[in-house]
Amino acid sequence: MEMFLLLVFSLSFLAAHAEKSSSVGGVICGVSGFDVSNLTARTWTLQADKAFCLVPKTASSTVPDDGCLISMAFCKSVSTPATCAGDAAVCESYTKDNSTYKLATYDDNNQPFNISVPVASGEGFHTSYLPGENYTTAENASCKLQTVMTFVCNSTAFWNLDASVKAQSVPVKPKIQYDAQRCLYNLTFQFAGACPVIVPSSQVPVLSAGSVLLLIFFVSMIMYFVLGCFVNIARGKTGQEIVPHHMFWTMLPVYIMEGIQFTLSCGQRQAGKTYESI
Repeated sequence: MEMFLLLVFSLSFLAAHAEKSSSVGGVICGVSGFDVSNLTARTWTLQADKAFCLVPKTASSTVPDDGCLISMAFCKSVSTPATCAGDAAVCESYTKDNSTYKLATYDDNNQPFNISVPVASGEGFHTSYLPGENYTTAENASCKLQTVMTFVCNSTAFWNLDASVKAQSVPVKPKIQYDAQRCLYNLTFQFAGACPVIVPSSQVPVLSAGSVLLLIFFVSMIMYFVLGCFVNIARGKTGQEIVPHHMFWTMLPVYIMEGIQFTLSCGQRQAGKTYESI
């Protein structure tokens, strides 16, 4: 029975740990000291202004006035749009155009989170992906599309999850930069999860079992005397009779002294005292 309970406990612990942090190709998807569970739980989308959008692949070759939709996922491929799902970690699409661009490639062995490079504006972390598809610039130069993201600590910028959707809009509009020469997108987000998880710098003292028992004992004694006195006062008693069981407490020192003397004498009778033989 004990082995069965141990097995159940071990399996429960492993299941809870696996649910808390997802694994990507043997690489733990996360970043030490930060909570990114909300990021990895969804495909996140944001509407970018037309100034930051690539020219659609269709013959029109003009960016729509409403800009483009950037979809991004962490440690998995994006779920929308369907033309990007499967091998894109970041995708750009348009409302009235079927063309899409893969801004970054998904690989199940790639850990996107990175804290090795400090965040210039304070606490936070970066993400870096594998390059996306080839793109031809306005100057007819060819390059691989790339995406880098920076998450800056903002304790009020919560990315709360909506359980009713699989793709969710980013709650705080990011700062977007696009380097046309390098085909590089650089997005900066405000994110509460980019604030370091607070861990005590030293071990928190914990009361021992003996300390707990002593605490319970003294609290019980105080309650005993306080409540006992109130009860005796309500019964009309005065003087030392107010103390609950006052005869016992008056004689307690005498009993203790006699007990010590009896113990030190190894059970022999003391002068002036009479004890029955055992």
